[in-house]
Amino acid sequence: VRLEAQIDASLVDGRLALTGSGPHTYRAVSNWMEWPGGQPIGSTHGQVALDSEGLVYIATDTEKSIYVYQPDGSLLRTIAGEFPRMHDLVIRQEEDGEFLYGAHLGGAQAIKMDLEGHVVWKLGYPEAAGIYQNAGEYRPTGITVAPNGDIYVAGGYGKSVIHHYGADLKYKATYGRRGQGLGEFTTCHNI
Repeated sequence: VRLEAQIDASLVDGRLALTGSGPHTYRAVSNWMEWPGGQPIGSTHGQVALDSEGLVYIATDTEKSIYVYQPDGSLLRTIAGEFPRMHDLVIRQEEDGEFLYGAHLGGAQAIKMDLEGHVVWKLGYPEAAGIYQNAGEYRPTGITVAPNGDIYVAGGYGKSVIHHYGADLKYKATYGRRGQGLGEFTTCHNI
């Protein structure tokens, strides 16, 4: 999906600001998004996802959690307000619709929701990994889903590891553990 908004000739050193390459080349558009109440949306980690209709989902560290924008930059709604501090999100098309997967730093969990923010499942801290004293040590920062449905969650703050779950949500492995011969990560955020 290519996000196109009205281009206002945003310039950097006299040139149109572009990023990416090939079919994934994008223009920077200043003042593209509407700020609710004229105020910035708050701290984010650059986590943005697009659904099949071109709606833009932005994860934030605020009590609003996820802002949903129309392609023209107007705010449509906020979702998942019960999950403040959503650190990462991805949208995935599945047989029965599109779903949003989130790394919920504020709740030490991974979450699968529909695009309206209704929870399908929550996946708490990976006790089976054997590296946490308690749930409070688990700090998920990134999430992705493989084509076969397997889920990978980065525990980037604290332990700096990647946890692997099957599509059935059963724990499979942890990668990046010190002394395990699988490599090590430092503050792994996104995957």
